Amino acid sequence: MIRTLSSAFAVVFFTALQAAAVTLTVGIDDITGDGQSTNLGFYSTTGADGTFRLETMTIFPEPLLFLSFPGAPFNVSGVTAGDGNTYDYDPITGVMTVSGDLAGLTGDFDFPGGRDFEYDIQLGTGLTFTDVSDLPALYSTATAVQGNVTAFFSRDPNGPFAQQTLTFSSPSQIPLPAGVVLLLSGLGILRLKRKST
Repeated sequence: MIRTLSSAFAVVFFTALQAAAVTLTVGIDDITGDGQSTNLGFYSTTGADGTFRLETMTIFPEPLLFLSFPGAPFNVSGVTAGDGNTYDYDPITGVMTVSGDLAGLTGDFDFPGGRDFEYDIQLGTGLTFTDVSDLPALYSTATAVQGNVTAFFSRDPNGPFAQQTLTFSSPSQIPLPAGVVLLLSGLGILRLKRKST
């Protein structure tokens, strides 16, 4: 009985965690700045697709935005600050521009500062944005993003430092999970069978 309850709790807990975020696939459009010859900073990514995650729960004063790109030998991940970002939402186009400083940028490098970002996020149109308490509901409608991150990188805390800018975008709306596609396909086949009989 206890095992069954524990298993049920784990399923509900992890399902709720996954439902508390929207994840978009993003690709690198451009990387500029010093450090390419030494595979430094953003240049250390492989060019493979990364992820942009929008939290739809308010854990901090503002829901966080996460950016992550795989790399070989180094990956790069960043998270927005939980306070003090700037938001500009256009209800006609549904685009929200979020800008500010990253609270953290991780990888096998030192990041001494200058971690600026600007993201244009495609949300639903006609929504209401009055303050950061509206962000979780708005973020839950996200379908695409494009943006840039600028930061200083170094292999050594004492420098030399290289400033780089990474520009990225999502190619399209995030696809449905495979399970949902199979379910919808099965329902479509059942519907066709009913029509034919």
